[in-house]
Amino acid sequence: MKDTWIIDVLGDLRTFAQLNGLNHLADELDRTAQVARIELAAQIGATSSMSMVNGAGTGDTSWSAAAGRQS
Repeated sequence: MKDTWIIDVLGDLRTFAQLNGLNHLADELDRTAQVARIELAAQIGATSSMSMVNGAGTGDTSWSAAAGRQS
């Protein structure tokens, strides 16, 4: 899915916040990244389900496995 770049951006922002003593912001960005992973995984699931209904599987399971990765 093309929108997974947002996970990397949120991770970079979280790292910046941690390095600069912005601990509350870092925690919030961590929670935000978790929400993004869940929503993106749901979109991937919906897209895969839709493809299966139309008779074509996407075969794209690699990102969903990485969805739980901590940045």
